[in-house]
Amino acid sequence: MQQITTAILSALPTQAACVYTDEVDWTQVREVLAKLEPMLAASNVQANQLIERHGVLIEVALGPLSKELKQCIDHFLYPESLVTLRQARQEYLELAG
Repeated sequence: MQQITTAILSALPTQAACVYTDEVDWTQVREVLAKLEPMLAASNVQANQLIERHGVLIEVALGPLSKELKQCIDHFLYPESLVTLRQARQEYLELAG
């Protein structure tokens, strides 16, 4: 399954990663996480593309939790990723926005 998923992801067109400054745009973080959460719940491999595209934003916003989130998504551990995302929502008041 993982080999098939990797092949599919490599066949999809690459999109340029977004560039962010050190200042966090919490509105944008909330939007990205709102898109990411249902993808993770459905074990949708598009979550990998989304986290790749917005990885820097998530890293700046979530700090150490972002590494855990990205690592789980990179390894297709979507249920674990979902737990981490929900943990971030609890730990960062800005995500309640």
